[in-house]
Amino acid sequence: MPESRARKKRTAQRYQLEPQRKKQVKTSPRWYGPLVLGVIGLGVVIVVWNYLRGDFATNGALWTGLGIIGVGFVVTGLTESFTWLAVGQAMWGLGFTFVSGADVAWLTDEVGEEAARPLYLRSEQFFNGGALVGIVASVALASVALRLPILICGVGYASLGVALMFLMTESRRPSREVGAKLRRSVRDTFRSAVRQVRAHHVLLLILATAVLHGASPEGWDRLSDLQFLQGIGLPPLGDLNRVVWFGILDGVALVL
Repeated sequence: MPESRARKKRTAQRYQLEPQRKKQVKTSPRWYGPLVLGVIGLGVVIVVWNYLRGDFATNGALWTGLGIIGVGFVVTGLTESFTWLAVGQAMWGLGFTFVSGADVAWLTDEVGEEAARPLYLRSEQFFNGGALVGIVASVALASVALRLPILICGVGYASLGVALMFLMTESRRPSREVGAKLRRSVRDTFRSAVRQVRAHHVLLLILATAVLHGASPEGWDRLSDLQFLQGIGLPPLGDLNRVVWFGILDGVALVL
């Protein structure tokens, strides 16, 4: 018995391959690039100011940085919007620029270079121990809600900044003469470096290479976890979720 045309049509439609759907490529907003470059430029200005301020308080920069970091973490933990996530991360980077080196400068000014050396080692030991405890606590909190450790961390940073405003005194502030001498030294060094770069163009290539090398780890830092999940994956072991696995990996790496 010959097949009817309707039956042939249904058979052909059954085995017909569906057209491949085009993947939607998500692009970053146009303002994201200028925002990142602007924060980088502002960070450079703050670093230079932090280095040249000589006669200004170092603990003030530490308070400010901790407060900005705290707000950045809270913004990151409260939203799922890319726009606000970018703002939160930019605030974190800006706050870290204030904090970077401020605690070391304050401690060195207060106790002197010789007395500060064993304190640096001791503080690093406390830092690693606290980081290990923090990994365990963060895994426990993130198992309840993924954003919970981020929010608690932000509140902790901001609270620490407020507490240090009253507890962190500065009794040995450098004199204005020291600050002026340091600024003259940096100015002369900068002018000498510019003359050398103009005279030897290969130095400009070296500087560009150094800038690209410094920026290259950012992609790895931001996307390494995603690449690990998509490219390698996590082994099935009981009911351990991804948060627990990353906590185990970070803890083992810290101990080693």
